[in-house]
Amino acid sequence: MVQKKRKRTKHKQQARRKSEKTGTAGSPAWLMFAAGLGLGLFVAVLVFLNAGKNLNLGSGLKSLVKPRPVATKDVRTVKNPQPPTALPKPAQPKFDFYTVLPAEVESVLAEGVPDYAPNQKARSKDVSYILQVASYASIVDAHKLKDKLWRNGLTARIEKISIENRGNYYRVRLGPYDRLNNLDRDNKKLIALGIYAMRLKVAQSR
Repeated sequence: MVQKKRKRTKHKQQARRKSEKTGTAGSPAWLMFAAGLGLGLFVAVLVFLNAGKNLNLGSGLKSLVKPRPVATKDVRTVKNPQPPTALPKPAQPKFDFYTVLPAEVESVLAEGVPDYAPNQKARSKDVSYILQVASYASIVDAHKLKDKLWRNGLTARIEKISIENRGNYYRVRLGPYDRLNNLDRDNKKLIALGIYAMRLKVAQSR
């Protein structure tokens, strides 16, 4: 009986040792599997992240997450356009006179105030009436005006005068007239052309 018990205890001890050996032998294989699996996952994550940087992965997510810019109102003040300034109307051409010789001119007739009836002749044979249209320093300009008047039915003449310290001037004149109504008739034609002449009462040249 004692021997049988001893044999049983030996068998139990041997079985326990085998189980311990198998347990100690099996545990390193499991740990190695788990470690290999974790290492593989870690390497896969690194490869994925590296590939994501190269392929710019996740940009779509970033664009979705990125807040949209808020539209701001345009607060710039817009100035009302100023109306265009009206240009001044061009003045009607008016011929000025540089000088009228006092030794020759008795007086300048006032507009609309004849010194006698229009159809009456001058009281003196030495007195006549003239329309001085213009006075130029250039004879070329004087001839241009004379031609213009001729084309409009008015016969003019050019008179040359010399003024001290000023030089020569060329006066464009109509007349002489012995009646004021004839002078006024031609003066109206000049006004229609935009020309305003000087009505003169002068001593008639002999």
